[in-house]
Amino acid sequence: MERFDASLEQECWAARSAEPPFPEEMDSLEQDMRLWVPDFPGLFAGKRILDLGAGRCPLGVLTAQRFDPALVVSTDLGYHRLHAAADFNRRLPAFHVVCGDAFRLPFPDEHFDYVIANSFLHHLPNLNEAVREFTRVLRRGGSYIGREPNFNNPVVRTHVFRFSGTWIRRGEQISANEYPLRAEQIVSSFSRAGCECGLHYFWRRWRSLHHPLLSIAISVRARRL
Repeated sequence: MERFDASLEQECWAARSAEPPFPEEMDSLEQDMRLWVPDFPGLFAGKRILDLGAGRCPLGVLTAQRFDPALVVSTDLGYHRLHAAADFNRRLPAFHVVCGDAFRLPFPDEHFDYVIANSFLHHLPNLNEAVREFTRVLRRGGSYIGREPNFNNPVVRTHVFRFSGTWIRRGEQISANEYPLRAEQIVSSFSRAGCECGLHYFWRRWRSLHHPLLSIAISVRARRL
């Protein structure tokens, strides 16, 4: 089984600049969230939320600023990226950043109402292990909500994954930790972890399109039973 390479991940992102989230970026993200977060934005009010694979933390900052949660914790393996949100960490009482490994989260069992992530799962080769850990920190009845590229779409497979996982580039990957991820793999991993998982297909440009092959993205919604 392939393993997540933390050292390569650090090296990859350490060479890139990490600017703080900016208002236009968060405005665009808010519009996107209307497509992949159910009952948006009231879903987050008064809740404890973990933002996984947060990077520069635009998702966590946006949620803390605009949607009235009790707590938002943004976590990422790379400290230098989290540091981009340091000013928000000081100014927003409900917002915190924690440097941590998604396979060994530094939080107690059943600590969060929601775990949210934006294009994160396809960076994890050993998905079953990671999903068990996400589920551990969710309360009973809590949910994972995330967005992923739809590998089943030929355009996504070509331009996002560059044929990775197909006969053209079998066994290859784009970067240190980026892997083809099929819809059935997502459902299987969450089901094994004791979650009820549903997938909702969408495309930002054609909002009426919800086809499992033609849609560009997938909204992953998994509730811990």
